Amino acid sequence: MRERSTESISVPPTQFQVLRLPDVCAIEDALKQIGAFGELHLIVEQGRLSYVRIVQSEPIGGYVPPP
Repeated sequence: MRERSTESISVPPTQFQVLRLPDVCAIEDALKQIGAFGELHLIVEQGRLSYVRIVQSEPIGGYVPPP
């Protein structure tokens, strides 16, 4: 798995079909919050991104994820 950079990402101006720049920023922020285990659910209402749901998971039983 590729390691994520902590550097700021610059997004060139693009015409998105569904997502707006604030949507992309919200998704990026949510991904940063997930940690080692978790899921990010995108909730769409009436064709627009309405919510992001973060589901965090914690390992049990001494499991250590591979590097």
